[in-house]
Amino acid sequence: MDRWTTEFAKGRERHEIFRGVSCPFVTFVFQVFPANRYEGTCMPSRRSQKGYDFGSLSYAVIGACLDVQRQLGVHCMEVDYQRALAVALAKRDLFAQREVEIPIVYDGVLVTKRRVDFVISSDSDELILETKARSSILPEDVEQCLLYLHQGGYRLCLRVTFGEKPLGVRRFVHTPPQTGSTTA
Repeated sequence: MDRWTTEFAKGRERHEIFRGVSCPFVTFVFQVFPANRYEGTCMPSRRSQKGYDFGSLSYAVIGACLDVQRQLGVHCMEVDYQRALAVALAKRDLFAQREVEIPIVYDGVLVTKRRVDFVISSDSDELILETKARSSILPEDVEQCLLYLHQGGYRLCLRVTFGEKPLGVRRFVHTPPQTGSTTA
């Protein structure tokens, strides 16, 4: 096998696992989790491509989402998934708040408020969970998650689409700008 084919195969394998896009404030990583990957004690690596530690909280939340999709299927309404997810998260002893308001502030003045589907917290971690019943993630869904992370001050947002099989999961990680760095 020639070098180009070998490098292409390595790059493609990496690309199928993670697709990342970087910007100054937010880096998000996309990964779709097959349903059988979380059965038993198998747990994937806890670090993303860029080395962010997502912890066990995100894996527990994704496991709850997989259980909900397995039992309800892919044809329910968003509110049905949210209600079932609230039960599944409580069974896993995760503290979840629904319809939490995030203030949108401009120049120190409250402009409006938006509601996130879930804010889930454990001992040391906290994340936003946004759910959709449709089968794909649209660009406005990405913008919504980025807004929630930036304005709400959260570190991680999971966008889950229950309408596709396997479950569609997209992670958005907030990376605040580094202070004290100088540019020439």
